[in-house]
Amino acid sequence: MSRAAAQREALGGQRSMSHTVKVIALGFALLTVCVMCARLLGGPAQPSYLARAALLFAARWLIGAGINMWIGVFNSLAVTGNLECRKNAR
Repeated sequence: MSRAAAQREALGGQRSMSHTVKVIALGFALLTVCVMCARLLGGPAQPSYLARAALLFAARWLIGAGINMWIGVFNSLAVTGNLECRKNAR
């Protein structure tokens, strides 16, 4: 068993849940920053700035999700490993 798998088993899946909460919170923070920048640059009555902010957020979110997935797979936290951890926790 790998070190990461042993840590997941010891924590009973708690680590992955807190990581998920952190990632979601960072996503909302990034969305807030994008929308606030759009409002500061174009004003609230400029839908084109808000649409551009949404596109920039989506691009950054996808890049961040890809990096997060790569790190997870690199640390042997593959999807199958997470599913097995959750099955064992029940």
